[in-house]
Amino acid sequence: MSWIRAKGGRGDQLYVHDANVPTYIYYTELHPQKARWAMLLGACRLKWDDDYTQVTKNIKDTAYFLYTGGFPDGERERRTKQIETNMRQVGYFEKYICFVYEYVPKTAQDTGSASGTTPN
Repeated sequence: MSWIRAKGGRGDQLYVHDANVPTYIYYTELHPQKARWAMLLGACRLKWDDDYTQVTKNIKDTAYFLYTGGFPDGERERRTKQIETNMRQVGYFEKYICFVYEYVPKTAQDTGSASGTTPN
């Protein structure tokens, strides 16, 4: 969360994986220094079965996804692929078993549809 804060991230840009929600709640709502994390209040608390392709479908600004380790085999990769359907990664932070990804919405160039041709 320090990395997101240092980048000027806000709660409305933050998506917290289900396994991180208790830690997020602790630091933003219960911790004696919770004011330090006030700018991260209002994050989207994802459920374990959310489809991240749908979650990212309408994002128009930078977004941060906070994960923790301990995923079942392939879970992190599956979530990353879902996010990258609509977004492209521009930043990454890892410490211990905490992963924070920074994404921006894909443009027409990113998706290859900027070729000037229309599909038949």
